[in-house]
Amino acid sequence: MSNYIDITVIEYDRERNLRAEVAKLEQHRKLLKRRRLSIDIPTVAVVGYTNAGKTSLIKALTKDASLQPKNQLFATLDVTTHAGILPNALNVLYVDTVGFIADIPTTLIEAFRATLNDAIDAHLIIHVCDISHPDYVVQHKTVIQTLRELDIPSSKLESMITVFNKYDLLNQQTSDDQQIDEQDNNDDEEVQEEEEEEEKVILQKSISDSNIENNNRLYISCKTGQGLDQLLDVLQKKLMIASDRVTCEYRVLQGGQLYQVLVNGDICTIENMTVDEHDPQFIRLKCLFSKAAYAKFQARYSGASKYQISNDS
Repeated sequence: MSNYIDITVIEYDRERNLRAEVAKLEQHRKLLKRRRLSIDIPTVAVVGYTNAGKTSLIKALTKDASLQPKNQLFATLDVTTHAGILPNALNVLYVDTVGFIADIPTTLIEAFRATLNDAIDAHLIIHVCDISHPDYVVQHKTVIQTLRELDIPSSKLESMITVFNKYDLLNQQTSDDQQIDEQDNNDDEEVQEEEEEEEKVILQKSISDSNIENNNRLYISCKTGQGLDQLLDVLQKKLMIASDRVTCEYRVLQGGQLYQVLVNGDICTIENMTVDEHDPQFIRLKCLFSKAAYAKFQARYSGASKYQISNDS
């Protein structure tokens, strides 16, 4: 009886301490959110079942060697942000969130969800799923259900990018199975081909049953780099829309006032800069603005419109 009471007290103290830590993290999260809004940088929330490879993905996208993913439950207990740069030179913040699990203790559900509010605030969500895990379909559904319970807008869920990580391990498992079959000699080639085809059908059916849109589904490996270029391309296109970015091209005099404002200021991102083919004194600048920054720029430099040669807003 005494041992039972001791265990109960320990569990109560642990839960109380965890709640206190979550409260501190929530205050920290609100501070980080205010800072992100003030500097107007697009944000991407990376969510997924625990140990799916969220931190590994952020490390691969940001090339931040200081990030050290851990193969354990709740390896990420805090919501952290990490700076990255997209191929078009746009700065982006990746938000590493707490890993999802099934059957969260009732007393911790509210605290757990509080740490995931960044998924609601982010411009875009990347859902990382470990396709090598035998229960990856169940894990995927757990994450989707939790996101829906967070009252995330349906439009944000529809634009969410789902990446099936650790695809290299899936291929390795298939390779290992084939080697075993070859050593066994009990199955002929025809039976082996039928089994492989059946596995492919089951795999595709499982993915289809998960209600994942094909255009938002990518197969990647953070370890080998497979699929990361494609992910960056999809991410960039979606984030430009989700964050209301405006693309404009200007032809300006090199070293002139407008050149200085656009190139040396912080009002926009320069995606591309080329010398004008007709007059080398002029530079063609492809600029990325947030809608708010673009409105301020137009109001302050009303004469800039005559130097504008394209607008993809």
